[in-house]
Amino acid sequence: MNNTELQLVSYEQAVRLKELGFDYKCIEICFTTPTVALALKWMRDVKGIRMGIKTFESWYSGEYLDYFREYTERTDSYELAESALLDKLLTVLEKEKEGKG
Repeated sequence: MNNTELQLVSYEQAVRLKELGFDYKCIEICFTTPTVALALKWMRDVKGIRMGIKTFESWYSGEYLDYFREYTERTDSYELAESALLDKLLTVLEKEKEGKG
């Protein structure tokens, strides 16, 4: 992936999204695969979830944090933070769907 391409969800994330009702139009490869950004947009638009990723810069490094409820993930890549946030949101929604949330 170069700097101008958006990150695609993993196969596991795609399966989990489909089970939760994801139905946005996606890029066609061998199967319908959304980008992580599109999956997060769907969660905002359809599921009404408020979320965000913050960048913390210092004189020596940058850290990316994603926030959801009490969840925080530290990474050195914005894209990794987005993917980690998507994984956490999928877990939360799956638990709510099962009645455990």
